[in-house]
Amino acid sequence: RSHDGRRERERRARARLASIATRAQSTSAAMMDGVERSGWPWDGFNIDEVQLPDENDDYGIPSDDEVEEDVSQIQRDTGFSCVVVVDNLPQVGMEKYEKLSKVLRKIFSQIGDVHDDGFYMPVDEASKKTKGFAFIEFATPDQAKIARQQADGYKLDKNHTFKCNLLKEVEDLSATPDQYKDPEVKDFVRKDNLYSYMLDVRGRDQFAVRYQDMTEIHWNEPKTGTSEGVYNRSFWTESYVQWSPCGTMLGNKTFALYKITLLQNFHKTFV
Repeated sequence: RSHDGRRERERRARARLASIATRAQSTSAAMMDGVERSGWPWDGFNIDEVQLPDENDDYGIPSDDEVEEDVSQIQRDTGFSCVVVVDNLPQVGMEKYEKLSKVLRKIFSQIGDVHDDGFYMPVDEASKKTKGFAFIEFATPDQAKIARQQADGYKLDKNHTFKCNLLKEVEDLSATPDQYKDPEVKDFVRKDNLYSYMLDVRGRDQFAVRYQDMTEIHWNEPKTGTSEGVYNRSFWTESYVQWSPCGTMLGNKTFALYKITLLQNFHKTFV
């Protein structure tokens, strides 16, 4: 948005300069031929008062070449889905904090792009030792998922094996209530049988007909060469309708799906 706004301000400034230059040229030409003229652009305009800016003056608006936008900051994806929680780390003092941080950064930077400020290993204020876990933020959720999969179970030494989870998963677990609550039992509602058309006692098939602005569904009567109407609708679609592969649905151009039952009820359903 800031980029578009800068272009708009630059366009207006150039238009203003062009307007001033046009009026100056017209007035100068009129003064040279000695003819007094009225109307735009001569009314209320004095050529001596015109102060054109220097050709190198950018009117305070930097050009596109002068502006360097930090694309990485614009495209940075943040959120719990980008953060991996690494547990079961060594609990070390401050004298070994930097060394452990470098080891962890080296391991996880081989899997994905870790942000410069995307590493945090909490320290216990009382003991002045790390708490045994760390948060590592990756550039995208996909990289975080791959890091969780590849680093989980990684053996740092004989006493410490990584246990990795996404921060979002940890947040979801922490939001789970301690007390079990029975799920709500909903009343049973019988649904339509989408294959009920196959229960027709005469084994008939259904077919769709499109003409003018009408769409019709019929039972096919192969022995008598006739048909029995099931449903008809005008202005249902502007082009065509098409059966689903199993014949349970009929879709129109807008991809709205409709189901047919044996009782000749035509119910609209969205899938």
